[in-house]
Amino acid sequence: MANFAVLPPEINSLLMFSRVGSAPMLDAAAAWQGLAAELGSASSSFWALTSGVAGQAWQGPASEAMAASARSYVGFLSAAAAQAQEAAGGARAVAGAFETARAAIVHPLAVAANRSAIVQLVRSNFLGLNAVAIMAAEGEYDQMWATDVSAMTGYHAGASAAAAQLLPAQNALRDFLHSLPNLGIGNKGNANLGNGNTGNSNLGSGNTGSGNLPIPWFRANSTIWASATRVRRTSASGTRAS
Repeated sequence: MANFAVLPPEINSLLMFSRVGSAPMLDAAAAWQGLAAELGSASSSFWALTSGVAGQAWQGPASEAMAASARSYVGFLSAAAAQAQEAAGGARAVAGAFETARAAIVHPLAVAANRSAIVQLVRSNFLGLNAVAIMAAEGEYDQMWATDVSAMTGYHAGASAAAAQLLPAQNALRDFLHSLPNLGIGNKGNANLGNGNTGNSNLGSGNTGSGNLPIPWFRANSTIWASATRVRRTSASGTRAS
């Protein structure tokens, strides 16, 4: 953190008035807002599609495993949308903090005018006639210094608070990756394919959790499901033909 108290108003004021301002942050806020809307729409559409398939045309353990993975993905999209929304709010907060500080800080031209006046008073201070005016100008300069320090400190605090809210954004991605199906042995999560996995709706041998299925069971029932599907299709075709 910069120690704004040791910086004179010439520097603090110049820092605020020589930069591009809040426009880039407002542009970033608009971009994050748009991303949040897209992620939210993708989450709703994906869940409507997968839940419709799993609830109607596709039944069984494989459907349950797919639905579990879909829920994880939808959860990630929703969390990402919320994080994007927070990022948009954080960018707007930083822009607002900047504008507040810029409105409160002393304009560089006012600081320069004060310094110029002091120089002129000192040069023409014959027999100490300008002592009172010099003290008044120096007091005005000290007030400028205090005003700038207060404005910059408030700006730093507001921007830091907004940035701190964005730090947990990686947690949603990490939780989503942990929930994805894995292929192999000894995985932790849901809908894994392999042996010795821990979680729910795993396919393989020696798995721990609920709704797990051994591969022989899956093979046997896959044949039954395929036969049943052919029967339903044949019956449906006969009904339409009649």
